Amino acid sequence: MTIRVGILGCGGIAGNHVEAYREVAEVEVVACADVDRPRARSFAEKYNLPIWVGSLGELLEVGIDVLSVCTPHPTHEQAVIDAAKAGVHVLCEKPIALTTAAAQRMVDACDTAGVELGVLFQRRFWPASQKVRRTIDEGVLGAPFLAHCSVLLHRDPDYFTRDPWRGKWDTDGGGVLMTQAIHYIVSAT
Repeated sequence: MTIRVGILGCGGIAGNHVEAYREVAEVEVVACADVDRPRARSFAEKYNLPIWVGSLGELLEVGIDVLSVCTPHPTHEQAVIDAAKAGVHVLCEKPIALTTAAAQRMVDACDTAGVELGVLFQRRFWPASQKVRRTIDEGVLGAPFLAHCSVLLHRDPDYFTRDPWRGKWDTDGGGVLMTQAIHYIVSAT
């Protein structure tokens, strides 16, 4: 059985999704959508996708099993809820939502529809992160009760100004902890 995937949002992170899916034999990325239709078309051409459309509604009509949500943070909630209502599983970029209430609505919609919801934290699969996780799980350090992490990331000012939703509390969701440093938080449970 082949799992058919659609990519919603054809910006910077979307290419990583296509490349990762292509590493799994049972998965085929069949379509992409972006409100900027020329961007969707260019993305489809670049990744040799047979279908490109301009909206989530059109993408859901293609017949996909999984939706990758690669859109700006403020749009995640509605995209996930719409996909769930259509019976489509979802892999959503982080942060899942701008508020815990919105995140809960997304989780509830997927639970009600009986579809899976995953939130992407790709750096948790990096070798160093996996080594930390194994060290904790194996009890090498004992029971952790406190941790410290220095996040040495840099984003030029144009990263926060190139898209109108970036770098603002009401649309980006909480600054560096929500958008970059969150990659370095490893759950101990």
